[in-house]
Amino acid sequence: MRYLLILSFLSLLVYAQDGSSSYEKINIESKKVNALIQTDIASHKAYEIINNYLDLASSTIANCSISDDTQAYRIMRELKADMKRVSPLREKFRVQTFNELKEEAMVQAKKEVQCTNVYNNTYIRRPLRDEVQTLPIKQ
Repeated sequence: MRYLLILSFLSLLVYAQDGSSSYEKINIESKKVNALIQTDIASHKAYEIINNYLDLASSTIANCSISDDTQAYRIMRELKADMKRVSPLREKFRVQTFNELKEEAMVQAKKEVQCTNVYNNTYIRRPLRDEVQTLPIKQ
């Protein structure tokens, strides 16, 4: 029984250290994200930093939801509010790669070809074989 109490106490200590370290990490990431949002310059690196921040915030919220500490509830509330603020801004920092642009152009071209084919088949009547005038062959 004594070993179980010691083991549970040690696990709480490990959790407390893990929770405080993740909170320190999230504070550092939050400062980076706030600086990026103020610059308002789209880049692939900024998009990655914002995604990492949102992932870290959600994992920190999961860790805090296990705890009964009142500070954990405060941290959860702050992180949820910050995630609501940052999440819509994430797409503003997204930069398309060349392959993504090429893929979009191909999809758009296919749509235009389909529209052209539908228009030609619907509105432009092609003459039937019997209606085609044949020209005499010169000899």
